[in-house]
Amino acid sequence: MMLADIGCRGGRRPETGPGRARRVIVCHCRRITDRQIRKLVREGATSVGQVAGACGAATGCGGCATAVHEIVCEELDRPGVETVTSPLLAEAG
Repeated sequence: MMLADIGCRGGRRPETGPGRARRVIVCHCRRITDRQIRKLVREGATSVGQVAGACGAATGCGGCATAVHEIVCEELDRPGVETVTSPLLAEAG
């Protein structure tokens, strides 16, 4: 994390630019962002294993597995988020 990414109270800045949330790299080994993980959940992934199978996150050093799990749970708990089963996830599952 760069120093410029830290807000006044020590947390990350929630947005950059008009209405756009900042992309956060979650898996540095595979350069997977939180947006990519959230998209996979919206396409039907419901676990770290399914996300890992689809994009490789959490398959390198494993240091991001907890963060991937938290993002999956957050996305599944978001109101109004519908998931669909992607053919790519069906193959990875």
